[in-house]
Amino acid sequence: MSFFESLAVRISNKVILLNNSSYETALKLNSKAVLMSAFITPIIVERLKMDIINKINDAKLNSKKVFCTNAYSLTYDKNGNEIYGITELVDYFNEKGNIFLFISDPKGIYYDYFLEKKVKINKNIKFIVGSHPFIEVIKSTDCFIRNTTTDGDSISINEALYFDKKVIATNCVNRPKTVIIYGHKTDLTLADAIDVVLKSKCEPTKNKPKNAAVELVKLYSDSYEN
Repeated sequence: MSFFESLAVRISNKVILLNNSSYETALKLNSKAVLMSAFITPIIVERLKMDIINKINDAKLNSKKVFCTNAYSLTYDKNGNEIYGITELVDYFNEKGNIFLFISDPKGIYYDYFLEKKVKINKNIKFIVGSHPFIEVIKSTDCFIRNTTTDGDSISINEALYFDKKVIATNCVNRPKTVIIYGHKTDLTLADAIDVVLKSKCEPTKNKPKNAAVELVKLYSDSYEN
């Protein structure tokens, strides 16, 4: 936590944290720190365009599993590593013709970046560029991948679990129990985690994410009254 972050935590009347590690740090600085999920039960107000739906349906017919991931920008962490890990996913899926990956890239930043760098993109990797409801991509595919080097309380992970989708994610922060974790200090690599999904059956998610809406309203109401 930086100096300014620590200062903000100390002087705030209420501090809301989205993961355990941040909460434990903040609690030492401010006893009013609160750990809370950012997940609110989704309301579907927009549908995917038919061309995207057709591509996903076609992928389902021609592959073992269809995976999805998302990235809203091409950014790097303090160690110079790509935060969303899209390049690593592209490298992996380029070698796996029997599984598909859909990359939600609304701004087209990654798509343009790979074009500029002349990165090979095989037919089993599709970019979804332009405005679209990513939650509908999650609902239409088999598994969501969160290959990040840093994170908060990923809303997309909770949405995927809510709709009974498999989720694999790095262990850069604490994840929900039903997420398949891989990465540093774990027994699984990205390839291992994907293999677990390929061998698993579709089952309802146990311990679905809790809707934080009521808790959030109460928190703000109490803060306003005080």
